[in-house]
Amino acid sequence: MPAPNPPATPRAHERRRQIRGSLLLAIAILVFSLLRAGLHTVFTPGWWRLW
Repeated sequence: MPAPNPPATPRAHERRRQIRGSLLLAIAILVFSLLRAGLHTVFTPGWWRLW
């Protein structure tokens, strides 16, 4: 049976929170940019045929 994970250090918790916050910020910026540009501008009719 494998040993349980050692308790995380405060630095590891902080690092995890930083990564989670950065990802949330990136997603928020992406969504805001898409909505600001307008979905009809980003996803024009027939956009799926380009791939």
